[in-house]
Amino acid sequence: GLPAELKWPNDVLVRGRKIAGILAQLGPLGAGGAPPVILGTGLNVTLTEPELPVPTATSVLLENPDTVDRTELLKSYLSRFATLYRSFCNADGDPTAGMAGGPSLHKRVEHLLSTLGKQVRAQLPGDHEIIGHATRLDEYGSLLVVDAAGHEHVVTAGDVVHLRPWNPAGTGGQGTGSGGAESGYA
Repeated sequence: GLPAELKWPNDVLVRGRKIAGILAQLGPLGAGGAPPVILGTGLNVTLTEPELPVPTATSVLLENPDTVDRTELLKSYLSRFATLYRSFCNADGDPTAGMAGGPSLHKRVEHLLSTLGKQVRAQLPGDHEIIGHATRLDEYGSLLVVDAAGHEHVVTAGDVVHLRPWNPAGTGGQGTGSGGAESGYA
């Protein structure tokens, strides 16, 4: 019952604060061909304000929920996950195919993704970074970021920080072009 949204690539936010994280890892390749995907989700359930790891975090308890009963939360999560997973399997694992008569997985993720339309700093492996406008997801779920020079970059892995809106120098807007951390998401 909380207004959740996604921050690319793996954070779940409620009212702009991180409540959960999702990690996926490929398992060992078996004789069957396709490796399994192992999913892990961490959810802040009963943390109070002083117990939060960072000021940009929140918990179910702090968001005025219907319940903080972990068993009920887990049952609800697993039930919803199972329904979506069955629908995804019925679409032959195609993220662009409609699921159970509704939008595709790709469209569902884009709809919940708070990162799209924002100025971002993508911190990439190897100490590289891209600063620009997050425009869309490609067919593989990679984030597409257009930099100040108009070049589109495909971001497949990294940490993304939402920045305050800015306009590069000379474009008529205010700001220095350097941006600033919107909420300091970790």
